[in-house]
Amino acid sequence: MAIAHTAIGLQVHVGGKLSRYFLPPPVMHSSDKLFLAANWMGLISVLLLAALVVISNNPSLRRLGLSTWKFLQRASYPAAVLAVLHGL
Repeated sequence: MAIAHTAIGLQVHVGGKLSRYFLPPPVMHSSDKLFLAANWMGLISVLLLAALVVISNNPSLRRLGLSTWKFLQRASYPAAVLAVLHGL
């Protein structure tokens, strides 16, 4: 769902100009700061979640070992916090 939200959201707002999502405009307003911060939080969250999807399988668990795999899976907690902040 996060990946679908990202794909759709990047095409809906600001005319699909990708740079406007992550780079500050020449003149910054407080709403621009919030928009940029929300987009960066969402991007980091979706990248963490996508990485977790990639390693959420038995071959990855065997290759990484239980402790490393579990350490990486705990990235779901900051990803969830960032997703909530992104939504707010």
